[in-house]
Amino acid sequence: VRAGVELARRIVEDVERPIDLDGVEAFVSASVGLAFRSGPEDTAESLLRDADVAMYRAKQAGGNRYEIFDAAMRAWATERFEMESALRHAIERDEFSVEYQPQVRAGTGELIGFEGLARWTRPSGTVAPDVFIPLAEETGLVAGIDAWVLEQACRRLVEWNGRRTERGERVLRLAVNVCGRQLTQPGLVDVVARMLDATGVVPEWLTLEITESVLVQDPAAANMRLEALKELGVRVAVDDFGTGYSSLAYLQKFPLDAIKIDQVFVADLKPGAAARDTTIVGSIVALAHALDFEVIAEGVQTAEQLEILTALGCDVVQGNFVSEPLTADTAGEWVTGRTLTGRTLSRRA
Repeated sequence: VRAGVELARRIVEDVERPIDLDGVEAFVSASVGLAFRSGPEDTAESLLRDADVAMYRAKQAGGNRYEIFDAAMRAWATERFEMESALRHAIERDEFSVEYQPQVRAGTGELIGFEGLARWTRPSGTVAPDVFIPLAEETGLVAGIDAWVLEQACRRLVEWNGRRTERGERVLRLAVNVCGRQLTQPGLVDVVARMLDATGVVPEWLTLEITESVLVQDPAAANMRLEALKELGVRVAVDDFGTGYSSLAYLQKFPLDAIKIDQVFVADLKPGAAARDTTIVGSIVALAHALDFEVIAEGVQTAEQLEILTALGCDVVQGNFVSEPLTADTAGEWVTGRTLTGRTLSRRA
């Protein structure tokens, strides 16, 4: 066992050393899984299977490390296999739904749109998004889920905006997340184009949200795909801004319309908070506006946070203080018009 662990450690250390490629330093990392024979029932095939499970756990823990297989991992692998199998049939079994979290103007409380969020309800209960979405990304199933959410949400938006137009009210926007793997695939643009045509949604109503880390990983490919999406007429926003190790000065190279300040920054906005907490958010807002980006703050939980964000010049807010994600029917009630007034929500006259 000791010799195997030492070998794994050396592999990880050796692989992470920089590689010189024509004068440019390149870095790679290794995720290693170890499995040791504990009895006569262990075969070469079963050990390889167990080592593979341990390797995936090493990847989940951030990579560039090794993990040793144990009994707990076997239970995890069994559960993961069962959930993956269920996920592959979730759409055909009508287990997915879309919830809609309202987005409102920070200064007036005017409803400007919703973010469409995927929800998975199995016969055994609801599966949290932070559980099934990473699994969907790992298995390549997320593209199908995203496409389904996009279609359902767009059809709903067309219905809502039809009602708004009849009343002479301003149309609403819809934001939908696009996973990182999709952004690297040329088929994404075709999927969005077909969805616009099939649902009849006006392109300017639709905002596709891309996580900041995806843009940083492959800027050239990301920029090419974003340019193609912009040609369709849809809006593009950077989600979770501040967690992807980039800067607004860097992001100005991309054809963007908005940034969403990550909720970790919003959570620090509270009475008595350190001056640097408001300074960071204020600086993001000021520079974003200088680059002609709309600024959206997510994860707003309190009236104090809303007040601070409004004073800092944030354009749009969303979070449980405004409203928790709503079912389609409940969101439809908002479409007739609501505003945010202090701590309460009231229907517009």
